Amino acid sequence: MAQLSSMTVIGIGSMTDEATILKSNILTKNDFLYLQMQGAVGDVLSHFIDRDGNLVNAEIEDRLISTSLETLRQLKNVIGVAAGRSKVEAIRAALRGGYLDVLITDEDTALRLLETPPATGE
Repeated sequence: MAQLSSMTVIGIGSMTDEATILKSNILTKNDFLYLQMQGAVGDVLSHFIDRDGNLVNAEIEDRLISTSLETLRQLKNVIGVAAGRSKVEAIRAALRGGYLDVLITDEDTALRLLETPPATGE
């Protein structure tokens, strides 16, 4: 059904103790720490991504029922909504991964994104 949508709105999760996926007990602190050790900087639709927007291959992927990142890339009008200092790295990774067509954020976060040095090749 996701492929039939004319617009998709998604959140972008951070890798802090305040992350919704952690606070809501979807993942344990150990799962979260393991993902951080694998290079995860955030999540999109509960898919954890590294700083370049690549999927962090972890066991959680085997348990996840969600639109895939490849499908997300193919959708039109994907709107990411996220703000705050703790989400800058995750937002940057989602942008690098090509998952968003539009970003809705606040001014402070946007300025921090502009200050963040681009990755090699950008």
